[in-house]
Amino acid sequence: MKIINYSFTLLIILIISCGQADRKANTKDEIKYDEKPLTAPTEILTAAENYNNGYMAFQSNNYNKAIEFYRKAILLDPNFIDAYDNCGLSYRRLGNLDSAAYFYKASIKIDPTAVIAHGNLAIVYSEKGDLENAIKEYEEISKYHPNDPEASYGIAGIYLHSKQYDKALISAKKSAELFEKYAPEYVGDAYYYVGLSYFKLNDKKNAIKFMQKAIQKGTQVPKDILSELGLK
Repeated sequence: MKIINYSFTLLIILIISCGQADRKANTKDEIKYDEKPLTAPTEILTAAENYNNGYMAFQSNNYNKAIEFYRKAILLDPNFIDAYDNCGLSYRRLGNLDSAAYFYKASIKIDPTAVIAHGNLAIVYSEKGDLENAIKEYEEISKYHPNDPEASYGIAGIYLHSKQYDKALISAKKSAELFEKYAPEYVGDAYYYVGLSYFKLNDKKNAIKFMQKAIQKGTQVPKDILSELGLK
């Protein structure tokens, strides 16, 4: 999420530090990346102003107010993808998953290749217990962005959550390989998923191997798992 500003009538994007989200090993993480330009910034000044106001309200945890501004931005520019995405996230923060899904689907309708909308819609489905559709959304990411490790990482998390550990291991390994190649700074969480899959499959040797790799990359491993594996 970023603020849009206008200078000398030219649209520019100001990078406002939201911070890279601490990625936790579960299926409910938001799909977040390093700061990047907006997916589809608007050329309509009043839409940009409402988006900015929504962003500031969101940062103050005033999600209802954020939704009000984002919806105004969307009315002014029906193709403003980022307003749809942030509106969906605001509804998620309020626990209104149906409305969140509506806005993510609207974003996807405008851009079927959108990583953010597909990823967050997958999380909405996960939170509703619809794991089949959650996996389908992650698979959509892989279809358009085969080198994106978040898709296989998200699928691994779903399989772990549903205790399908063999499938979780396959997806976790794929995620680790992609993170190693394209985003090595975040590979620790994928190593954790690989180790956890082995742990659940009672393969202690490989569980220890990948938990150690995860720890080396700065990923926190639960104390009970460390204890059972004889790690500190």
